[in-house]
Amino acid sequence: MACAQSSSNSFDENRQQLILSTFPNKVCSRLFQINLIICSATIFICIYVTAVSILKRPIIYPLINLNANVTIIDTVDHTQSAISVVLIWIAALIAGRITTYLRLPSLLGVLLCGVALRNIPFTAQYLFIDGGVNNFLRKSAFAVILIRGGIGLDWVALKKTKGVIFRFGVLSSVFEALVIALVAYPIFGMSPIMCIVFGICYEGLVNFNYSMTLAATSPAVTIPTMLGLSKKGYGNDSGVPTAILAAASIDNMICITLFNVFLSLITENDSTSLKIGLLVVQIIVGIIVGFGVGFLLWVFPRRKSRQVHFTRVALLFWLCMMFIFGTQAISWDSGGVIATILASFICSVRWKADNPQKDDKESEAFALMWNLVGMQVMFATIGFEFQFSEVNSKTTEST
Repeated sequence: MACAQSSSNSFDENRQQLILSTFPNKVCSRLFQINLIICSATIFICIYVTAVSILKRPIIYPLINLNANVTIIDTVDHTQSAISVVLIWIAALIAGRITTYLRLPSLLGVLLCGVALRNIPFTAQYLFIDGGVNNFLRKSAFAVILIRGGIGLDWVALKKTKGVIFRFGVLSSVFEALVIALVAYPIFGMSPIMCIVFGICYEGLVNFNYSMTLAATSPAVTIPTMLGLSKKGYGNDSGVPTAILAAASIDNMICITLFNVFLSLITENDSTSLKIGLLVVQIIVGIIVGFGVGFLLWVFPRRKSRQVHFTRVALLFWLCMMFIFGTQAISWDSGGVIATILASFICSVRWKADNPQKDDKESEAFALMWNLVGMQVMFATIGFEFQFSEVNSKTTEST
């Protein structure tokens, strides 16, 4: 009897130990599932908000047409526009590769490809890109390059070069804008109507608005160049690539913000104090959202979950797409840019620390997006808008 009782007790103890050992595994499995559900739901919500923002639909009732009296004045052939985008992208991809073989920047080949397709009569009469599609493609490429800029920042180098970043990112752009504003009108001598169209007028406010567009650096040029130099090891010890990346990002945030402010002061009739107040709110909201989303991406997805790198890329991309297009829909463009850069930078700090192999797979994924799609879409469409027939001596003299 005693032997049977002892064996029964040992069986119960082993059973309890087995239950206790499997309980943490079940809890972890449930947590992984909950984390995956939250990540998936967030991605779908971001896609939905981005879609309704692009299509300018109400977010609650997207299928209801708020304007029942809409009449179609001009129909757009979306099929031709879509095929044109695909053909231009393929041609730009080939042109960029050819210029790379010639030891020239691939960006130059992509830009010239767009110019050639617009000015060759045979291709110009068939290719067409709708304005809405053009805006979507450029904004998407802009979001990718902002994400790359945020991910490419190095926190350690950032702390060492904060003085250089302030001088490059803030002081240089402000002084450049002031100088351009002072000399714009006497040099160009444009008529008041043309001045208003191009942002140059005898009023100092409009002059400054135009100067902010010239003072802004091109992130599509600066960011890939600095990331390429950093990957090759140039200037990493002194933090030069990080300093230039951060300065370019700050420069663009300042120029975009001030451009929107002065443009609203010129075109709208609201009080100046109200517009400045809205600007401050945009900046604060952009900073809060950027930091908040960046820290949330430390937790979602879990580091040990399957396809963690793919989920991180999808989450960050669609969150930033929602920031860019959502803020554009409510005319808060500055807040979206700030949130995109900050969220990308904050989340990358943890992602780089979590990866023991030090392989920045997320950065490589966004670099692939840019090299295969983003650069071709952005610069080919820019070149496609340039027409030699619209540039002549009479046009130059009349301006």
